Amino acid sequence: MRNVTYIGIVIAMIFSGCVSQKKLQTETPFVLGAVTGQKWIGGMEQSGTGYELAIPVSNMSIQKVDLLEVYFRGKVTRVIIEENENVIMAVAKYYSAKPDIIMHADPKQEVGNQPPTLDKKGAKAFPFDLKTNEAILSYLEKDKLKYVKITQVKEKAPKIYPAAKPQD
Repeated sequence: MRNVTYIGIVIAMIFSGCVSQKKLQTETPFVLGAVTGQKWIGGMEQSGTGYELAIPVSNMSIQKVDLLEVYFRGKVTRVIIEENENVIMAVAKYYSAKPDIIMHADPKQEVGNQPPTLDKKGAKAFPFDLKTNEAILSYLEKDKLKYVKITQVKEKAPKIYPAAKPQD
């Protein structure tokens, strides 16, 4: 009787694990063009740095589809839709900004500083196993959340913005 209970628990765990996995779509109601990625560096220190992923999308007007998020290199961000010259671009912008740290002679002024995090026990696990040139685009079609894998993200040369000239 004890063995039957253990077997039942193991089977239940296997089926619940399968349900939580995200299923990737092979066919989508839209067509994705050549995806490009580009690192950018601001001209001033406070401008920061980041990475921009540009996804050309066509044939999207046929059905009602909402592009939601892009999963890329361990990060997730919302999609921004830009329309340029009859081309719809889904743009994902990833920022790598350093947090502000207050340095003061009075330690009471530094109360808001956060200590560095050494481990990510409390962080949500990244749901996909991707290579550095792969991404996942999530979209909503007829109130159903779906995912499509993007392969071969083409790396462009970094865009370095010039520093602003001082105002007189």
